[in-house]
Amino acid sequence: MSTETFVQTILKLSKLPDESYEGYLLKQDNLYRRIPEEAKAELLRNAVECGKQAAQPLKGKPLAEFLQQAGIQVVYTKETSNKTKNAYTLAEIRLPDRITLNETLIDSGQKLINHEADLQFLTAQASIADILSAHELFHYLENRDKLYTTEKHIQYKIGPFSKTARIHALSEIAATAFVKEVYGLTFSPLLFNPVLLYNFDTEFSEDFAAQLLKRVG
Repeated sequence: MSTETFVQTILKLSKLPDESYEGYLLKQDNLYRRIPEEAKAELLRNAVECGKQAAQPLKGKPLAEFLQQAGIQVVYTKETSNKTKNAYTLAEIRLPDRITLNETLIDSGQKLINHEADLQFLTAQASIADILSAHELFHYLENRDKLYTTEKHIQYKIGPFSKTARIHALSEIAATAFVKEVYGLTFSPLLFNPVLLYNFDTEFSEDFAAQLLKRVG
């Protein structure tokens, strides 16, 4: 895949509706097969609304100020792993009060965006670091405030035993809605996954983008 083809793939992905990404994320959950079909639409709606509602106090407020008031520290780490592996961590929240961002991959993505004019819409509303931090901030808020996404939403049986469980994909769906609401994004923040990795691990990035288009598009 050439760089031009990769950029066109990202542009196609940017135009797909939110519902496509929400369904994709839900299917990634280990318990997806146990979710009753008739319950899926409501779970998705509630997760999205949860993210949007949680975003309201942050709209129009500098992210750094909000993080400071919450006592959350943002630190940067370098990517030291070998290229082409199963997964990369762009950012993570370490409760109770620490967000870690992968500086290597942020720099990699920013260089691609700077070089490709068609991708500069990705950072028109906010920096990569702020978008990643906002995503992790949602996970802090959902745990602090015991939001909808932390509840146990399904019940199923394992042999003679009945179990209730949390659907973790709802957290990712809500976090995506949170980030979009905070910054007014018109595209899914999931696009940053392949974009940040393109210059660092082209093979992984191209495969991720192609698979995402296949499953979401």
